[in-house]
Amino acid sequence: MSHAIIILGASLDGAGRMALSFGNHAQVARTINPQVANHFKGAANNRQTSSGRRMIDQRRRQATRSSLVGLTQRVLQIVGTLITMPLVLHALGQDGFGIWAAAASIAWMSATVDWGIGTALLTAITRSLARGDATEARRQVAAALRLAVLIGLGEAALGLIIIPLVVPPAAALPYQVAVVGMAFNVPASLGGPLWGGLQRMHMVWVWEAAQSVVTLIALFALTRITADPLWYVAVTFGGLLATNLASLLHAFLRHPELRPNSTDRNAPLAGVLRHGIPYFFLGVATTLAVHSDNIIALSLLGPMAAASMAVAQRACMMALNLLWVLTQPLWPAFTDAAARGNPVWIRRNLVGATIVVSACAIGGCAILIAFGQPLLHWWMGGGLDVAPPILWAMAIWIVVPALGRIPDVVLNALGVIWFQVAVALVYSVLAFSLKVTFAKFWGVAGILAATGLSYGLTHLPAYWWWVGKWMRKISAKPF
Repeated sequence: MSHAIIILGASLDGAGRMALSFGNHAQVARTINPQVANHFKGAANNRQTSSGRRMIDQRRRQATRSSLVGLTQRVLQIVGTLITMPLVLHALGQDGFGIWAAAASIAWMSATVDWGIGTALLTAITRSLARGDATEARRQVAAALRLAVLIGLGEAALGLIIIPLVVPPAAALPYQVAVVGMAFNVPASLGGPLWGGLQRMHMVWVWEAAQSVVTLIALFALTRITADPLWYVAVTFGGLLATNLASLLHAFLRHPELRPNSTDRNAPLAGVLRHGIPYFFLGVATTLAVHSDNIIALSLLGPMAAASMAVAQRACMMALNLLWVLTQPLWPAFTDAAARGNPVWIRRNLVGATIVVSACAIGGCAILIAFGQPLLHWWMGGGLDVAPPILWAMAIWIVVPALGRIPDVVLNALGVIWFQVAVALVYSVLAFSLKVTFAKFWGVAGILAATGLSYGLTHLPAYWWWVGKWMRKISAKPF
């Protein structure tokens, strides 16, 4: 993986130095999507200047540094998971472990419960600062915070009402704690988008590393005290909330220019919500297609299958998160490049980063299939085994989405969200249907395989079609 970072950094370096000559592609972008045109307006006067060269070098350094720090954080997170999962399994037993895992999986829905305002804020801050408008960036932050508080309060109240209606009374309390914790996390989690919009993704990873350490220590202590899943859920979300709040406060201390003040009381909420809604629908579709696996396994196959699913999906998420953390810094970098009129930089890094990510995913999954069963058996202390069909399904789950990761980042950076929403809705319906059907025949392996298969039938052809069409258009112009 370290070689992958070096290659990715070299790709950023080489592509950046070769992307010093370009034209105004507003008209080209408009032929694909009107939203993309706005990124290129008035950006053609950056040709072969020393400031343009410095900006490209800075973008490359920021993305590479963020990737390195992010990889370190993910390694720390993996170590924490390797330690806590078997401890929690032995402390709670398979039934309690399944309940904790299903409730804790709600934390993965963070991109959904904030109605997309966090993701929209990241892009808005990057665009505003690229144009030199710090006041507009601050107004966006103020509006996002106010809206996040309102959304969080509403979701907390709604969760307390709905959970008892859909979950058996004996198991309702852990899910209520999870829902309320996730709702309170809505405003707290805006620290991540703040750092990301500033192209300081390494600070996001630093605070996530702190969360991993806090959660690891707390869960380890609980395994020595209690076997009640409720406390494990509370600690999981408590660590998430505490570190996200600390990250938000840190961002405001380091960047007071983004700190809301009394003049921002009239910052428009509607604009933030309007830009966030597409990300919300995208998050809902992703949640239904991916992060509902534990709940589906628990409902259709029982607690023991849910425990197996928790282990398999956690391993998949660890692998995919390693790839995600390498590529996430490209989002603000792509946004910055688009706002400054550097489409060639986007094009070259799209190809290079895709090769790196695909190679990492395929190589990692080859190791998973060859050695996954004894490693997982050792990891869980013999308390839970994963059959070979599940390993092959996990490989599909990891490799297929990895092939579409970089086009996904490009579409996000260019603001092409409604197209992604349409694709994701088709994907979620297909994935959910296949999961329910496959679970009857192949159990946990069927649920996992349905995710990769559905992604390959929807996202991959659609994303590469759109990006390929855009690349052909910009390639028709001289750089």
